[in-house]
Amino acid sequence: MFRYILWDLDNTLLDPRPPERASIRNCFRDFNLGECTDAMLDVYPEINHKWWTMCERGEKPKSEILVGRFTEFLGRFGLRTDIASEFANDYMDRLGDTICPIDGAMETLAALKGRVGQYLVTNGVWASQRKKIQNSGIDKIVDGIFVSEDIGFEKPEEQIYQIVLQRIGCDDRSSVLMVGDSLTTDIKGANNAGIACCWLNRGFKERPTDLRIDYEIHNVSEVPDIVLSSRP
Repeated sequence: MFRYILWDLDNTLLDPRPPERASIRNCFRDFNLGECTDAMLDVYPEINHKWWTMCERGEKPKSEILVGRFTEFLGRFGLRTDIASEFANDYMDRLGDTICPIDGAMETLAALKGRVGQYLVTNGVWASQRKKIQNSGIDKIVDGIFVSEDIGFEKPEEQIYQIVLQRIGCDDRSSVLMVGDSLTTDIKGANNAGIACCWLNRGFKERPTDLRIDYEIHNVSEVPDIVLSSRP
């Protein structure tokens, strides 16, 4: 039976898109870059995804990702790229100002509180993740928070799961369920660590054939049925 849930944060419990758009707009005002249009904001997710994919593949360090994505983004529109580092810092500081929970996420966390151990395991940057977690109130519900920046390893590396399980006092990996949206970090990471996984497929994407997926859901609110049905 599942006694522990390891939750991903972004795109699983919190929707990162509204905060991203609000933060970039505010940064444009801070740096007097003129109007930040919807069309410009629509370009950012593609750039951001490309850079984070390079990080996940080990092609570039996270420190380079955080600035490089904005160097490309600003350069795409002929804006100053020499401010990319400052822009990135301002952006990270502002990310937690706007909170947008995924539908059913907060209710699901509350429903499982006290019934199973719930822990956040995120690859995000602690400076911005801390603000998101606190402002959303998630920190008052979950039993622990693990950020890759502090641990020294990132999903999908097996080591991050090993450290998390040691710290929560779990010596039975069959009692753990990883819930997340990312195939390359959450699901692959669970595969690497030998723990069960639940893929949140909100976009109804095609199921991959090269990964083990124990459960597939389309709404976070489906998690309690999986977890609680496994209990005697």
